[in-house]
Amino acid sequence: MRGGHRGRMSTCDGGLISNVGIAGFSRSTEPLGRNPGSLSIPLDMQKVVLITGTSTGIGRAAAQRFADAGWRVAATLRSPELATELGRLPGVSCFRLDVDSESSVREAFRQVLEAHGRIDVVVNNAGFGSVSVHEHSGDDTIRRQFETNVFGLMRVTREAIPIFRRQGGGTLVQVSSMVGRVALPGYSHYVASKWAVEGFSESLAFELRPFNIRVRLVEPGNVKTQFYGSKAGEDLARDPAEYREFLSRCREVAARAGASGDAPEFIAETVFRAAVDSGRRLRYPVGRNSNLLIFLSWILPSSLYAAILRRQYRIP
Repeated sequence: MRGGHRGRMSTCDGGLISNVGIAGFSRSTEPLGRNPGSLSIPLDMQKVVLITGTSTGIGRAAAQRFADAGWRVAATLRSPELATELGRLPGVSCFRLDVDSESSVREAFRQVLEAHGRIDVVVNNAGFGSVSVHEHSGDDTIRRQFETNVFGLMRVTREAIPIFRRQGGGTLVQVSSMVGRVALPGYSHYVASKWAVEGFSESLAFELRPFNIRVRLVEPGNVKTQFYGSKAGEDLARDPAEYREFLSRCREVAARAGASGDAPEFIAETVFRAAVDSGRRLRYPVGRNSNLLIFLSWILPSSLYAAILRRQYRIP
């Protein structure tokens, strides 16, 4: 639906990859239920959220959470024609958006504004990661990681800012990771991309404050979702012999962490809370492992903290 709206939309008319979890340490939580009462909110009182990477995982759960609260949800993804279940949710409309493409980002925002008239919150959720070693990662592999996780997020952010300024305010929710604060073995490029997101967003908060634009960083720990993004598949099949044991241990930890991690719905609740918070808080670590690792990195000597991680990953 691109020519306006007459009620709560639930169609997919026009995407991206899903956000990922990260390996390490874990806790599981049951999904949140729907709130049928939210559907009675008058259309002109409903706020609008644009979310990237809504095909699965945190993005999909966030779309559900905002819709349950009575928001109009612009769910964006690379292939919206495949999101039939998402498009049937009350209040959700789907749009094609590839964060790697400036023209795609611009067109998606144009369509969302045409359909909904405004955007109150943008959730930058799209991203991917993989276990890898730097020595055997080519420039193209590293660029793909940063293109989506960093430059894609920056493109979406840049497109949202003038809209928020004209409206007198808005909120940017950047879905980062606990590895934006603490590094884990085997994820050097993913970690670097999340540290870039953290630094960029923290600095950005200062320049946008005069315009009543809030910036949030949601920092999940382990998540029960597909960690390896579609772009990383070609790298997983080729482990260099000298790093094979190291990469195998990293993937073992990742598999255990993913199996026992927090449900995407649990993370989505914090995404929603960050979006509606009227204060100026910047960071929202979420999940026991995220809070624990960040806390330990603060209070422990760096050598002791590193020793704990080496033991977890069986690194000499």
